[in-house]
Amino acid sequence: MGWVIENLSGTKNGTNVNFTISNVPVADTLLIFQQGLPLERVTSQPGQLGYAYVQSSTNITVGLAPLSTTALWCRYFY
Repeated sequence: MGWVIENLSGTKNGTNVNFTISNVPVADTLLIFQQGLPLERVTSQPGQLGYAYVQSSTNITVGLAPLSTTALWCRYFY
């Protein structure tokens, strides 16, 4: 167990909002960044165009669908 920094896995094409991470994070340690901006964790589907995300196990749904060149990464403890 330790800190992990990784890119989210999934297709970045401007329409896909569903991504995965490699491990289930320890509660309240997941931080996700899109183009260097931290995303806000929400409890239900994030609004379209919002800088927010929802997490379920290793599945992540972001509000703003990233383009292919968008940096989308996370940091968490597991």
